[in-house]
Order: sequence, then C-alpha cells, then structure tokens
Amino acid sequence: MKQAVTLKLRITLTSEDALLLQETMRQFALGCQLVSQYVFDHEFVLDQYALHEALYRQLRTESGLKAQMAQSAIRLVVGNYKTVQTQMKDEPYTFRDRYTGAWTRCPRDLTWLRQPLQYRKPQLKLVRNRDWSWLQDGRMSLNTLAKRIRVTPHVQGFEQYLTPDWQLGTATVVRNGGHYCLHVAAIKEFPDVDRSQVQDIVGIDRGLRFVLVTHDTAGHTNFVSGKAIANKRAKYDRLRQQLQRKHTKSAKRRLGRLSRRENRWMSDVNHCLSKTLVANASP
Repeated sequence: MKQAVTLKLRITLTSEDALLLQETMRQFALGCQLVSQYVFDHEFVLDQYALHEALYRQLRTESGLKAQMAQSAIRLVVGNYKTVQTQMKDEPYTFRDRYTGAWTRCPRDLTWLRQPLQYRKPQLKLVRNRDWSWLQDGRMSLNTLAKRIRVTPHVQGFEQYLTPDWQLGTATVVRNGGHYCLHVAAIKEFPDVDRSQVQDIVGIDRGLRFVLVTHDTAGHTNFVSGKAIANKRAKYDRLRQQLQRKHTKSAKRRLGRLSRRENRWMSDVNHCLSKTLVANASP
C-alpha cells in the first residue's frame, strides 16, 4: 500500500532570483497554453509522443523552455485534458445555451469544450534530480531559464517526510501572497493492513448541514452541526460582495487578505475535526 502526501515548503530567495523564477513560471505557463491550443485545434490529440514531435522545437524556441521543462509542459497539459475527459465520462452534465436558451447535454468526450484549457497563472513543474535537487548545506537547487538558483526551504514540521523511506518526486512552484512555495510530492510504501486484526471500523460522512457524521461498529453515532460554519462562510460571502462592488485597488488587496483568512480558518476547522475524530476512535 502506498501513501502519497504533498509537502508545501515555503522557500526564501533573493530578489534577483525571484525575478528569474517568476519569468520562468510565466514562460512555462505560455508553453502550456501553446500545447493546450494545439490539442484543441487538432481534435484533442493526447498522444504525448505525437505532441513531442509537433511542439518540442517550438516550445524550445518560442517559450525558451529547457528540454525537461518542455517535456513537463506537454505532460501537464495531457494530464489535465485526460482528467477532464475522465470526469465527463463519469458525470456528463447539461448546460444552457446563452443564445437560444435551450438546455443541451454534454457528450461523454472533449468535443463539448468551446475553448482550450487556459493557463493564465504563472506556474512551473520541476522534475526531481533534473530541475530541482537537495544540496549538502540543506538548501535546494532550482532550474530557471537563465541559470540554476539556490533557495532556502522552510522544512519545519516536514522532517518526518525527508527521510530515505519517502520517495520525493515532481515539485510545483507556486506564488501565494508574495511568497514562493514548493509543493513536493512524496510517496512511501507501507505494508498492507491485516483486516483480521482490525477491531473497530468507523464510517464517516461529510456534508453541509452536518459537517461530520460518524458511526462505528459499537453503534455509537456522532453528529457535528455545520450551522455555525455555514453562518460564518455566509458572512465572508457578504463581505466579499461588498468589496467587489467598490472596484478599487485597496478593495482588491482586502479581498486577497480576506480569502487567505477564510482558507486558514477553514483549514483549522477541518484539522480540529479530524483530530477529534481520531481521539474519539482511538482505544
């Protein structure tokens, strides 16, 4: 059994290196958009070898991407289109045409897309030991279009995942609130669970009216009401609507702070619920 987690490491870098990294992220997004447009214009061809033959040199010349980055851009776009394709096969939905007003059922493939997938936000995928690696002094080496840069990661709280037992993979560079973060995939192999030794099983259901409902084999049922959470989220929604009507720079900055505050609060609520659930289920 494999367990996969994502390490969200905030990184510290100089202003010069930040400009290099930002430009690399912007060019990578442009490269992804180029691949997405090609896939859309050529009947959603998702064969990675065919896309490599058609776009590799164009990605290297127009976007200036390095060899591994060009491959990562193709792989990312193909994966995103395949995800959308899988979702449409599982749950096709209907939409209303804004011109005729008629409701139309989407087919179970990608032909319902009226425009290619968009990659407007700067982003970057880095492959382990090719585009990023650990240095002996504890820093990380990241690849950019101009040169490799050295950054300092904040690993506090993630030390247990930085051992030889965990296999680190592709990293995603994101920018949030003026800070750069590295999202690193980590996988570890665990022995399969022997079900004969399991003494108690807890069933969990999450919703809106009751944010958490549990039932165990002993017949104990717990309900956690979501009324207070819904009221607070409604308050955030009303405040967000008021700020959006202003259309000022200060209002936009306030919206960003408000969004991050709501995310932190909701993350803390989910963390507290999960800790309480584990504590109650433990013998």
